Amino acid sequence: MKKVFILVWICIITCVFGCTNPENHKGLPYNYLGADATTIVKIAHPSQVKTDLKANSLLDKKNNSVLDFISTSEIISHWKSQTPFYFSTKKENGATNIVFSKAKDTLSFRADSIPNAIVKSIEVNDRVITKIVLNKDSLFTAIKDSVNIFSTSQTSLLSILEQKEHTLNSDLNKLLSLPQEGELNITGTTKLYAQHISETEQLQTSQTVHILPDGIQVSGIVKSKDSSIIDLFKGQTPQASQITKVLPTNFSKANGFTFSDAGLLIQELKNLKKDSTLTTIHPLLETLTEITEVQVSNGNLLVMSSIDTAQSLSSIDLDIKELEVFRDVTIYENNLTSLISSVFSPLLTTTEEYPFLVLLDNHLVCASSLAVAKDVVSTFQNKKVLDQTSYYSLVNTQMLSTSSLYTLGQGSEVAKITNSILDIDTPVKSNSSYPLAVLQYSYDSSFAHLNFVTKEVSKKQQVSGTVNQQFSVSLTETILGNPQFFTNHRTGRQDVVVQDVTNTLHLYSINGKKLWSKKLDGAILGEINEIDILRNGKKQLAFATQHTFYVLDRNGKEVAPFPKEFKDKITQPLAVFDYDNNRKYRFVITQGNALFMYDSKGKTVKGFTFKKTESPLVFAPKHIRTGSKDFIVLAEENGKATFLSRTGKERIKVNKTFKFGKTPIQKEGVSFVIITTDNKKHIITSAGDSTSQNLNTSGTYYFKTLGNTKVTLDDNLLRINEALVELPYGMYSEPQIVNYNKNSYVAVTDLQEHKVYLYTKNRKLVDGFPVFANSETNLAGRKKLVLVTTGSDKEILCYQVN
Repeated sequence: MKKVFILVWICIITCVFGCTNPENHKGLPYNYLGADATTIVKIAHPSQVKTDLKANSLLDKKNNSVLDFISTSEIISHWKSQTPFYFSTKKENGATNIVFSKAKDTLSFRADSIPNAIVKSIEVNDRVITKIVLNKDSLFTAIKDSVNIFSTSQTSLLSILEQKEHTLNSDLNKLLSLPQEGELNITGTTKLYAQHISETEQLQTSQTVHILPDGIQVSGIVKSKDSSIIDLFKGQTPQASQITKVLPTNFSKANGFTFSDAGLLIQELKNLKKDSTLTTIHPLLETLTEITEVQVSNGNLLVMSSIDTAQSLSSIDLDIKELEVFRDVTIYENNLTSLISSVFSPLLTTTEEYPFLVLLDNHLVCASSLAVAKDVVSTFQNKKVLDQTSYYSLVNTQMLSTSSLYTLGQGSEVAKITNSILDIDTPVKSNSSYPLAVLQYSYDSSFAHLNFVTKEVSKKQQVSGTVNQQFSVSLTETILGNPQFFTNHRTGRQDVVVQDVTNTLHLYSINGKKLWSKKLDGAILGEINEIDILRNGKKQLAFATQHTFYVLDRNGKEVAPFPKEFKDKITQPLAVFDYDNNRKYRFVITQGNALFMYDSKGKTVKGFTFKKTESPLVFAPKHIRTGSKDFIVLAEENGKATFLSRTGKERIKVNKTFKFGKTPIQKEGVSFVIITTDNKKHIITSAGDSTSQNLNTSGTYYFKTLGNTKVTLDDNLLRINEALVELPYGMYSEPQIVNYNKNSYVAVTDLQEHKVYLYTKNRKLVDGFPVFANSETNLAGRKKLVLVTTGSDKEILCYQVN
């Protein structure tokens, strides 16, 4: 309430003096705030600033004397003049001094509109001043040289009145003489936030503060002495920072600097530290333009941006040793970081070692641990970097294009940077609606430009793309085949099942936790089938190796009466038929040209009379339903296509043979499609009629259908329901299709560039794709759309699409 009373008094006194003829102006108003004033606040349009403050959700006005004054001020509410006013608050004695040039139209309300206010003239030291008493609080005011002067302290007011010369210190006067645009300007001595700048280093600043409904932007000038860290950048051309292109989205703070002349910067550092020991410059440093210290969730990074990465690597050839290759990126051991840290201290403040090095585009990224090094590779390959986020795009529009020093903060660091730039007395709490803050200094002659920005962002905008890496797990042994999803009937989510080269089967939860491992007698043929053999909602895994037919429950236990063992070799993957979607399964084992059908109890199905084909099968038997008819489709090595009924009787007689390729017989509409090695598409009707057409394909060709979605891939030409998507040139895996949330999704992996693309049935590339993948991708869609693939020959990668 005390500050409110003060501001009310100002209104009253202004009204009291409103009828007095103006005196000749003898000085600028801010010079009357007292010779010891250190921070001057100018408000150009007070009512607008007050409105802006009310609309801003980040700032806690009570924790800052300037903001509190503006937000609670009665004088601002009644201010009608375009004349700005200035004020300064002294922290030593709590006195607040306010000045503005006297004008006839300064205010437009009557003193008697304020109840309980007592206005009287008093004489102190032969001077007549006005005292306003409101309840127990007092305000003192007078006019000198046409300047209205107010103070909460009688002593402070008298001190100003008794001064013969009204001027501030020269540094402050220089900054105040600069053009000041905007509604709110703060000029004075302050400590600015940055890891590079000493907590005790005082800098002279002139800041224009833009308080927006959805953010805060501060621009201005910073002036310091030659011993300041900012002055290390004399003679340097500020560079465009590249850090956001490699900065993981899970970082908390990044402090960096750029330079155009490494030798000059190092010499300035030597002068600052009075260090004469460094006589030669490591050749690596001459290839760099930017260095950044980064804090991430599980460690730290030191990122160096190079103008020539080949030259950079050549210069450190004796300082690095290859450790391993992760996702096609070499990880090195290095002993460089102690050198870098000592040379660039105090610009770099870390004492931590960064023993692991990776090269990502034009960045040399050193990591505090091997896990952190691998994480930064993963985030970079999957574009989970700050530059790719929508909230960075919003902030970037108000950032400087080049800078000498900078600080970026997320999470709790946003509040810390904001508190310091606005000199907030008591730290404000973090606000999740403000995910990012950026503070920049750009050196220019004898001063530096300052820029700060933070923007309010919706939760939806804070999602960096729509795909997130759910987990990454490395196996001890090499992966055999491709990982697959398996439904967890307890959670409704997807677990991941995978086999390694020791024939051990592993099940992992969707969070990457291993649930169990089971040794099998051989490699699994084809894919694992998900079944509900007990018809109680609990899922099992059904598959075959070369000599065994397995059914395992979700705990890895064998489900009786399985497994079934076979002396002769099983030659095709297990075929599972559920004719009526009632979980009364039929399991078909293929041994060359012989077929054996079993029911859910492991007994031979006597009603299935078909025994053998003329030649071995090239694909596992397949069940296709068209209309009300079921077809068991067989493709033989001799080119014969056989279409059987449920009982094994021939349902369609086809009088021609085909050169089967690697695409199994597919359903298209009510017909069957066969793609042959001579690039022809054969269509067979349910009556046995056959037509063919040349595909005119240029190379590898895939044809796949799921429901009403048809997908073809001809080299890099992907067609989804005949609509073309032209992929980058590469070597692609077979497309995979899944239905999820009333949409169809198509995934295809570029096996050369190690990227998986995910499209909707409308040919739209899903946001965040492509992401890293080293093999064909398995898709599943229940509670969430998820993808599983490999990152290397021993790594499982799982992604979730939001």
